[in-house]
Amino acid sequence: MNGILINIKNNIIAMLLWCSLILFVISIAIFITLNFSWIMFALSHTSISGTTHANRVRDYGRLILYLQWPFDKNLVFKYIPMSASGTHHFEDVKSLFDINEVAIILFGMVSIPWLWGKKKKQQLWQLMLPIKGWSIFFPTVSTLLVVNFNNLFIKFHEIVFSNQDWAFDPRTDPIINVLTENFFIVCVLVFLVLVEIELGILYFCGYWQLKNSIRHQ
Repeated sequence: MNGILINIKNNIIAMLLWCSLILFVISIAIFITLNFSWIMFALSHTSISGTTHANRVRDYGRLILYLQWPFDKNLVFKYIPMSASGTHHFEDVKSLFDINEVAIILFGMVSIPWLWGKKKKQQLWQLMLPIKGWSIFFPTVSTLLVVNFNNLFIKFHEIVFSNQDWAFDPRTDPIINVLTENFFIVCVLVFLVLVEIELGILYFCGYWQLKNSIRHQ
């Protein structure tokens, strides 16, 4: 009986550690995607009346800093017009990215020591098979998301946000002319690539360690 309970306990711990690792990978990918979106914004030449391209890019840079810096409480655009409801929506979005940054820290505090322990015990190869499964799972889900992106995007906002501030009016919040559906689809694809890169690094660390251990036997 004790052996069964120990096995159950070990399986639960292993599952929690894997959940922590995957959430750590996801939160890092979200963080990098947000910062990479500045490049995507800079490459967009959609015009906003009364602004230059350089000034639009500067304001978007302010937005990224605002979303990431926990002590920045006020979003002020110098060049792009923004309504009160638009500003309030970005406040709501900021809270999500604040949660993501906390997730990076918390899940990192669990995942990094776990990975380091596996490295020292020559057990990184144990990650290889589960990572193969996750490497298939993420592209599958992302493909389904992109195919029905508009409906899922709207549904996400309806579930996560308790108001309609996310429904920007281009006349009062012209930044929406740049932050189009295609913009967010590319963000999803960038996120997917980053997740796959992170999983690939973990996989090849396990592969390299396994190969070296076999070579030295």
